[in-house]
Amino acid sequence: MLFIHKMTELICSEYIVMSYTNHKNQQRSKTTFLFSPNESLWERMNHSQYSLPRKVIAIICLEGLGDYFSALNLSEPLTKDYDVAVLVLPRGKLQSPYIKKSLDYLYHDLNPDLSIFLHDIEHLLPSRNPYLMISDPSFFLSLKNTSSQNIYPYLSSYQGYLISAGEEHINAVQDIVKKENQYFQPFYHTGMKIDVPLPIDMKKIFYCAALWDSQRSKENFISAYQYLDKKNIIDFYGPELWTEYVKNYKGFLPFDRNNFLYTMNQYGISLILHSYEHLSADILSARVFEAICARTIMISDEMSCLKKIFGDNILYVDVNETTGVPLGEQIEQHYLWIQNHPQEAYEMIQKCYEIYENNFEGLGQMQKLLRYALQEK
Repeated sequence: MLFIHKMTELICSEYIVMSYTNHKNQQRSKTTFLFSPNESLWERMNHSQYSLPRKVIAIICLEGLGDYFSALNLSEPLTKDYDVAVLVLPRGKLQSPYIKKSLDYLYHDLNPDLSIFLHDIEHLLPSRNPYLMISDPSFFLSLKNTSSQNIYPYLSSYQGYLISAGEEHINAVQDIVKKENQYFQPFYHTGMKIDVPLPIDMKKIFYCAALWDSQRSKENFISAYQYLDKKNIIDFYGPELWTEYVKNYKGFLPFDRNNFLYTMNQYGISLILHSYEHLSADILSARVFEAICARTIMISDEMSCLKKIFGDNILYVDVNETTGVPLGEQIEQHYLWIQNHPQEAYEMIQKCYEIYENNFEGLGQMQKLLRYALQEK
């Protein structure tokens, strides 16, 4: 696997930090090196030690933990049979002549058979087989006011589209693209299955969020966090900002998928609260699938797409408190129900996992794409 690792670690914004892992003969050897605009990829790598197989897949994203984690999830099902180049590009620096020249070298050397873009930046990296992942809820909201071209101005330049949304949103993208022989596939950032057991107990709620959006930082949300915190039935993960509101803050989890999911699994209960953009556009957060992979029961805000997919196998809360019951008390009621009905909770966990396994597991989604994009059987 070729990993162009965290271009945030640039030296004078002129060098791309990369590492190469060789899987030849099932032995892992890793070389980390700098790739500068004045040297080609092959000059920085020892030809006698490394070679790339025939099929190369590039995944291109922008810096940030969310993108980084999504790119890892996408690459995970591919690394067994392909070499995968993951490019993490610095936001706001893409027009830099140094970076542009470096990327030109890289793409010339790699010549990927398939490129998956997590953002609409293919015009900076012209590719022979580009596909765009569309998961930004702001884009789907913009479809209602015809400003979608401001978010994805080069939308029609791709061979295909991987859309983290339902049929209605896919049809809307098709109407915008209006090109023949384009490929459209529902595709969610779910990653592959990991081997975790059903939780031993479900004594506390796991909640990880950044408080960056207007929805989850509302007064009634803050009150809910503090209410549950005082009840000592929840632990909070994320930025240190949480310490201003709660005592049960456990720190920032490393963005390593396995460690993240194993931590969730130890709790057995996951609280899922979506941003305003996700709720308004009716787009699922990747945290839903993380909670399922970790074999936890979910307490979540109500979304029509969530109910359509998972039905009554999730415990829902009304974040607008239209019934007059505060959000914190709603969550507590679900928590107490789980304590009194563990067997029913386990059954709900298992049903959600079966739905995920049959419809959304990362390897299955990727195999469907590869059959079309690479004409593989």
